[in-house]
Amino acid sequence: MLFYPSIKIGKIFGISIEINITWLVVFALIVYSLVFYEFPIRYRELSLIVRTADGFFTAFLLFVSVLLHELSHSLVAKNFGIEIKRITLFIFGGVAEMAGEPDSPSVEIKMAIAGPLMSFALSALFFLFANLLKFLGLSAAFYGPFEILSFINIALGIFNLFPGFPLDGGRILRAGLWAKTKSIDKATKYASWGGRILAGLLAFFGVFLFFNEDVSGLWLIFLGWFLNQAAINSYKQIRIQEKLSKIPVEMILNTEQIVIPGEISLEAANNQYFSKFRHKEFPVVDGSELVGRLSMDDCKTVPETEWKTVRVHEVKKTVNKNLIIKRTESAFEVMMRFIKDDIDQMFIVEGSRLIGVIKKSDIARLLPHKKS
Repeated sequence: MLFYPSIKIGKIFGISIEINITWLVVFALIVYSLVFYEFPIRYRELSLIVRTADGFFTAFLLFVSVLLHELSHSLVAKNFGIEIKRITLFIFGGVAEMAGEPDSPSVEIKMAIAGPLMSFALSALFFLFANLLKFLGLSAAFYGPFEILSFINIALGIFNLFPGFPLDGGRILRAGLWAKTKSIDKATKYASWGGRILAGLLAFFGVFLFFNEDVSGLWLIFLGWFLNQAAINSYKQIRIQEKLSKIPVEMILNTEQIVIPGEISLEAANNQYFSKFRHKEFPVVDGSELVGRLSMDDCKTVPETEWKTVRVHEVKKTVNKNLIIKRTESAFEVMMRFIKDDIDQMFIVEGSRLIGVIKKSDIARLLPHKKS
C-alpha cells in the first residue's frame, strides 16, 4: 500500500486527528461532483455561486460525518482499555490506529457496530433537519445539503456493514468466527478473504461501468484495490502479533550494549563513542547503574570549545518511565510501545542496574520481509 504524509489538525478526547493529503484530493473531487452534477440534477433552480457554497459546506459536513464515525469506534475502544493513537482521514474514508486488538469477540462487535450506528444516527438527524427547513419554507439552497448528507451517511453505514474485513461488517464477521473457532488468527484469515472477495466484486463492477462509459467505475476500481490491500495487510498484522506475542523480550535483548560513563568529557564521548560507533544515542552509566542517556544533540547544546571540561553527566537526559521495560514483556508489547511513543530504544533495568537495551531494529528483525 502506498503511504502519503498526513497533517495533524488537533486532538479530540486525547486522540490525535490527522488528514492524509489524499483526503484533500477527494475533498476537491466531492465539491466538484456536487457543484456540477449532484446539485444541478436535484436542484436546478440554484445558481452556480450558491451550488459552489453548498458544495463546500456539504463536503465539510461529510468530513465531520466520517470523523464522527471513526470517533465512535475509538471511544468504545478506549472504554475497553484499547488505546487509540490517532485517527487519519484519507482518500477512501478514515482509519483509527489502535495500539492493540480487542481481547474478546463481544468487544470486537461493540467496537465495530458503533461506526455504522453513528452514520445511521447522522443520516436521521440530517433528514429531520432538512425537512424542518422545508417546513419553514426555506429554499433548496438551505435544505439541499442536508438531504444529500442524509443519503450519503446511510449509504456509508450500509457499505461499512458489508461482511468484508477490515470493514465494520467484516469485523462483526470476524467476531462471530472468532467465537466459533476460538482463534483470532483463523477468524481474521477467513474474514479477510471476505474482504478480498468484496474487493474483487467492486473492481469487477467498476470495470463494467467504465467500459460502459461511466467514469464513476474508476472509483469502484480504486476502492476495490484499496480494500484488497487493507484486507491483506490486516491479516499480516494479526500474524505478526501472534508471532511476537510468543517471544519474551529477554530472548532478543542486547546485553552487550555500549555504554558511556557519566564522568568522561564530551570530547571523549565524541571521539570514543559517537565517532567510532555511529549510534544516535548511548545509555549513560555510573558503574552498572543507568543514570541517563546521551545523544550528539545533547552534546551540541554545549560549545565545542568547552567539550574538554564539560562532563557527560552534566548534559545527559533522564530516562523516563516509558523507556523502561521488563524482561518478561513480549516482543509485541514492546513493538507497540515503540510505535505509541515514537522512540528508537528502551532499557531493561533491575533496581537501578542496566541489564540490557533493546532497539526498534531488534524488533524489526523479527518481522517477515518480502523476498526480493
